Amino acid sequence: MSDAAASHLHGHEHDPKLPRPAHHIGRRRLTVIVAPIGVLWVCNLVGWIIGPQLVTEAPIALMALGPSNRNVVFAANAVQNGRDAFGLYFAVGFFRLLAPDASFYLLGKLYGDRAIVWMENRTKTLGESMRSLERLFGRAGHALVVIMPNNPVCLLAGAAEMPVALFAGLNVAGTVGRMFLLYWIGDKLADPISWFLQVVKDYRPYFLAVTVGSGLLLFFSEFRKGTTEVQQLAELEDELEPEEDTA
Repeated sequence: MSDAAASHLHGHEHDPKLPRPAHHIGRRRLTVIVAPIGVLWVCNLVGWIIGPQLVTEAPIALMALGPSNRNVVFAANAVQNGRDAFGLYFAVGFFRLLAPDASFYLLGKLYGDRAIVWMENRTKTLGESMRSLERLFGRAGHALVVIMPNNPVCLLAGAAEMPVALFAGLNVAGTVGRMFLLYWIGDKLADPISWFLQVVKDYRPYFLAVTVGSGLLLFFSEFRKGTTEVQQLAELEDELEPEEDTA
């Protein structure tokens, strides 16, 4: 099936400014590319479950598990209170934020349209945002990589065949800027953040009950539906490599 036909079957037309390469690298190499995404998803889940424990005791470790803006700000607060070093905060946050980007860029570069359709179909909300991002990427792709180098944007950069060196430079610049911006936010909101962290510490068992319960409930609910990140990545191998299997 052609990429154009695949797009038609999924009910939308892609921005013509985004080229769609279609390479076949084999199942083993594809597994090597997507495996880090699955590992990082597990790390995020663990970070959510034990977050109330780590957020006051080891915020850098929490950021390493899940580098959400919230967790990065909490880690910045620990630095500003003298509990951790700025160099550790910056190094851990910087490399953790970059960790999934190469995998998504490679997926887009090697599989183009197929990878985009796969990501659009993961959830209805993500599909709608992906189509909006795709239209915007055709007009301001370089700016998007700097401003919000998240998973969908990195995949679109690969699909648009943005040169590796350019993508890496823009991605690194955007990540550095994000680390400093969140550090600044942590400084400006130091008092309310410190108050909130004290509340978490005082009522930690209750917070843990919520995060453990909700984390496990979400996992088993998605597992039954076959929609956990790991299951979706396993399906991705079948969706991206149909010709490899029938050759």
